[in-house]
Amino acid sequence: MVGYEEIIIAIFGSGLVSGLMGIYLGYILEKRKHEKFSELEEKEKRYKSLIQKMRIVIEPEDMKYVKEIRPDLKTVDDWKKEIRQEWFNSLLFASDDVIKALKEFVLKPNNETYAKTIWAMRRDLWSKKTNLKVEEFSI
Repeated sequence: MVGYEEIIIAIFGSGLVSGLMGIYLGYILEKRKHEKFSELEEKEKRYKSLIQKMRIVIEPEDMKYVKEIRPDLKTVDDWKKEIRQEWFNSLLFASDDVIKALKEFVLKPNNETYAKTIWAMRRDLWSKKTNLKVEEFSI
């Protein structure tokens, strides 16, 4: 026959185990959330920088606005090489669609491949689709 003490100990023990498991699962979920946020934040920074570099290749006159920031990049070819290097780096963190679109831009830089790359970046970051047309990516 089971006494009241054993029932109380069993209830207390199972409550304690459940509580500890809840704390542990909460910790794991919060850690994953933080890691995902950090990854997203880093991708956003990289993509913003890359978009600016790509724009200079399409609109070389914009190079004058970044000469103080990147004096080492003097020609459009320098910027193309920089974007190519970014493509290699993106193999580590970008989605498959971004990698493919960016490669297309590296091989054939124009407004259409620029727009495709931005569309892929938006989907990668925010899972957003867009109805913007290629010509709306230029000012």
